[in-house]
Amino acid sequence: AATMLGAWYRWLVASEPAQPLRWLQTRNRPCENRDITFDSGQCFEGSRNVFAFVAATSSCDPTHSASVKVPPPLFGVPCDYQCPKGNRLGIDLASTAVSRERTMNVTCQRCPAGTYSLGGGTSISGFSRDWNKTWPIELKTSCMYRNTQGGWSVGGATCDFQVLSPESVQGLAASESATWNDFLPESEVAASMVFDATNALACENYTDFGSYPLSGKVVIVQRGTCYFTVKASNAQRAGAVGVVMFDDTADQLFRPAYPEIQDVPNIPMWMVDASVVAKIRDELAEGHDVKMYVGSTRCKKMAASGSNATMDDDDSDNHTQVESVFNQRKRDCRAWQTHPSGRWVHSGHNLGFHDVYSMLIMNVLLVRDGRVTYRYKVDAEEGFDGLRLYVDLEEVVGLASQANRWQEVSIPLSRGPHSLEWSYSKDMGTQVGADAAMIQLIEVEGTAFADHRCFPCSEGFSSVGSAHCVSCGANHYLPAAAEEEHDYSSCLECPSGTWSPPGTTSALGCRPRPACTERDVGLKMSQCMPGEQRTVTARWRQPRVCDPEHPDSVQLPAERTSACEPCQPGMSRKAVGTPPTLECVPDSINCPAGKRAIRERITSHWFSWPRDTRSVVQTMAGSRCSSDQDLDSYSWLSVSCSLLEVLGWRIEPLHGLFAEVGSFNQHRTDLTPAGTDLDAMLHFGVDIGEGGGHAKIVMQVRPPDFLGSHLVLQVDGQTAVLHQEEVEPPSSARADFKLFGDFIVVQFWLAAGRHQVTLVWQHLGADAAGGDAGARVWVTSFENEVAAGARRCEDCEPGFEVSADMLVCTSCPAGRSTAQTVDSEARCQPCPADTYAAVPGSAECTPCGVGMWSAEGSQQCLWRDVTGSVAQNGSARVYNVTGLELAWRTARNQYSGSFEASGGRFYVLELFDKATRPSASSEMDGPAPTDEAGFIWEVSEKYAPAGRGGTTQCVGTSSDQVLNLGSALEAIEPLGNGSGLVLHYTGGSMCGGQPRESFVTLKCDIEGDATLGPHALKEIQAGDSSRCAPVRLEWQTPHACPLCSLADYAMAVSDCSGGTRAVTYIKRSLCMGGLPVPSSTTEICGSGIAIGVWVVGGLMIVCLCCYAFYLRYKWRKTYDRYVKFQGEVRNKIGRSQVEFTID
Repeated sequence: AATMLGAWYRWLVASEPAQPLRWLQTRNRPCENRDITFDSGQCFEGSRNVFAFVAATSSCDPTHSASVKVPPPLFGVPCDYQCPKGNRLGIDLASTAVSRERTMNVTCQRCPAGTYSLGGGTSISGFSRDWNKTWPIELKTSCMYRNTQGGWSVGGATCDFQVLSPESVQGLAASESATWNDFLPESEVAASMVFDATNALACENYTDFGSYPLSGKVVIVQRGTCYFTVKASNAQRAGAVGVVMFDDTADQLFRPAYPEIQDVPNIPMWMVDASVVAKIRDELAEGHDVKMYVGSTRCKKMAASGSNATMDDDDSDNHTQVESVFNQRKRDCRAWQTHPSGRWVHSGHNLGFHDVYSMLIMNVLLVRDGRVTYRYKVDAEEGFDGLRLYVDLEEVVGLASQANRWQEVSIPLSRGPHSLEWSYSKDMGTQVGADAAMIQLIEVEGTAFADHRCFPCSEGFSSVGSAHCVSCGANHYLPAAAEEEHDYSSCLECPSGTWSPPGTTSALGCRPRPACTERDVGLKMSQCMPGEQRTVTARWRQPRVCDPEHPDSVQLPAERTSACEPCQPGMSRKAVGTPPTLECVPDSINCPAGKRAIRERITSHWFSWPRDTRSVVQTMAGSRCSSDQDLDSYSWLSVSCSLLEVLGWRIEPLHGLFAEVGSFNQHRTDLTPAGTDLDAMLHFGVDIGEGGGHAKIVMQVRPPDFLGSHLVLQVDGQTAVLHQEEVEPPSSARADFKLFGDFIVVQFWLAAGRHQVTLVWQHLGADAAGGDAGARVWVTSFENEVAAGARRCEDCEPGFEVSADMLVCTSCPAGRSTAQTVDSEARCQPCPADTYAAVPGSAECTPCGVGMWSAEGSQQCLWRDVTGSVAQNGSARVYNVTGLELAWRTARNQYSGSFEASGGRFYVLELFDKATRPSASSEMDGPAPTDEAGFIWEVSEKYAPAGRGGTTQCVGTSSDQVLNLGSALEAIEPLGNGSGLVLHYTGGSMCGGQPRESFVTLKCDIEGDATLGPHALKEIQAGDSSRCAPVRLEWQTPHACPLCSLADYAMAVSDCSGGTRAVTYIKRSLCMGGLPVPSSTTEICGSGIAIGVWVVGGLMIVCLCCYAFYLRYKWRKTYDRYVKFQGEVRNKIGRSQVEFTID
């Protein structure tokens, strides 16, 4: 008890030094009406009781003789006492003139300015950070995905505790989560771990032991002395995001619980195996950065009503070693999660997953007719993925796929119970943008007859008790008379000589305008004209707060000319257009043959916004303003535009050194409304050429640990995770960064295509108004940007060649490589025969293995047919090894894991492809070797599946339980009798100074097992007691039979019948495939042959006679024509001699 009292007192003094001490020292004034607060009990049989008391945080003394007396309880207050919108249920105190006794009267009180009510309802609002608070019990989240069997499985991030780095402690750790984790907002935790030995029990406030850096970290604590919740609360006050507890004396893990007398902490706790924590502490002691990851603070998963969801384990890597947060399973899903700011909840990181439903479910009971209102954004594949609303399992709001700004939807609800389900669904393929939905606000009217409190309006909005908050822009205010006139739509302009920030609720908020200073002056630059001169025009920054007529105000500088700003690197000025202006255009460069020109868009001067770069401010309410708008003519009634030059990214045209945001710019933060939440975004639009390119941003962030919290890097709307080490392979979802004081260099990869790279500075409430926090961007670089200038030349990497335009390196297609290139040839050449290149971008061709071949330019090797001979007759036998391999692959798809041979031993077989060591499982003690591979392994019985044909369950702990029996396929040889093949493997584990070897005989058996199942495996010769003798295994299968040829078929002839007989063929040896059985035929036989000869001879004589008659007829006709022609000639020419020729 003394320890607890001492800890309580130290917390009281150390955690909040100002207020607790003031409470202890000044609680001596008399209590007044304002010190009395109220609360009500639960409804019972239609009524409730109301109690009054002096709040514990009040500085008054209830026992003081001058204090007002606390009124007695008020019994029997009707539960259906109703207050309209804009009002809350309150208590009026009445007193008599005789004594200071007070009585309570229930009444409806109008909500104060800046708040509103629903007239009895439930509100979960990002403006109040409700998403970061404990979720109501009626609000749950879940997700489902389609599994490999076609059914639906409940998925989502698990609460398994994972150590990501360093490799020596990497993997899953046995853990149990605290009971209060289930009530925290759904979110993932990824952070570095720390251990403070001076406060190992965490029963004392960490500030008592110095300023140990716990902000954003997960702290390790030891069990003992104080409540688990005290440990978590102390860590939470020090800025930790989670707690890992260990117990050296406990035999088993348990779930840390919280006593009912304690408040629930707002950060999670896990009890982790003490042996794992000991290794983590050793790594921390050596100065290593130990990172952890938990996919979900909640361990409970809930299937949607009416679904056939089951807990599915179809993915064999449920408990495989975690390499990183992003190496997730192909089939899975993520439930709704809270944004770290608490300003909204999103549908989970489901990029890369398909056939997914992510559901946010809220069960409500309405005591009267009401409605549900929600505010959302969504970025998904148009028409296929998106957000829907179901009420009582019926769709009431259809698919919404694109909403870049906050959209508000309101649906009426009838009295009674309802189930509200916001479902983000994804189809079987394709993903677009952020691939997520966000909900910022959920309001349900009708869950009560009156509100007991008023809800705050969003930033930049005002109210005097209305149900709808009213927006008043800069230099305007909501008049107090609006409460009496119930006019909530008119904002009045501040009197002359005064100004006000957005959201001002009364005329008292209009402040006198100060004198104008140099920081109120903005410069506008004209285009660069011939002579490299430009016009500089001064203007007042908007919204203008200062008074130019004030006697102490500076005057606007006169218009002047100045030299043009320098072009960005890789660009130079040229005259463009009519009349001509000097514009910066990309440079070009001629590279030697075989080299490509490196295009790089570099921004190192910030005199004006570079091409495709703009500053944008967006508030939580969806108000948005961009630097590409005409700000001089803007009305400035918009909240966002009134803050663009105050809290947005900005440049200084006079010096042009950087773009900055936050307290670096030392702007008028007094313009910021209290509690303003907004995003100051700096957008870079880039178009990356084929092959992709690296991006680099040099920034100055103050303080540096704001990178990733207040300052966020987004690529195409997706937040990139920052790592302080190099990441392979490159990805736009991950980025490396290096620290140099408060300077940070961030590098990441961009694939080919259009991208939007965004730096988001998040102003969260009070953080918007000051503090030494801000960011500057000094240099940006985007490699291979299409419109950028070329600055240098470089060779393409092996496996790539220069494109026709000499700008990008394109990968060699499959079947080609750069290994055999000579100077006079194109860089990518076909692979020679008996080699192959399976994937594009191959630097060299891979030789085919034993028994394989390929043609020139091949993408894969084929198995050669093996030819043997039968010893008895010397006939050739050909085996189709390609068909045998295909049958084996089909068998492995059906039978995974170990094979039990007839001798009782277990083997892991990969006849044609090497496999990694079978012990590569997260359940092994220590990581398995990744460089050892083989075709055949002998394993102990512990590695066998639970049943034949099952999956391997590796649970062994000793490396000698796994023997490599062959890492090289030495030969594929036919059996001497032509009845099968022998696969000879060598290069196995060393035994007696010699590598082990093994033989697998595939014996031809037409009636054997065509599936190559494990039950058909025989052990002909097992290893001896030393386990060094060769192992011989045998399968009897039809796939090992030789190909059929004509010699394998015998001709069978039937008896002669009717002059014909049947001829058939019968297989006379074991074979499969190849030449099919010849078709049956018929042939003539017996007397039918003689008759055929006489018929043919007669036909030939008739044909000869006909031909002779034809010749005689033709000769006679020709002679008659000759005689006739001779007579005609004589009649015409008399007796003259004529010579002619008859053809």
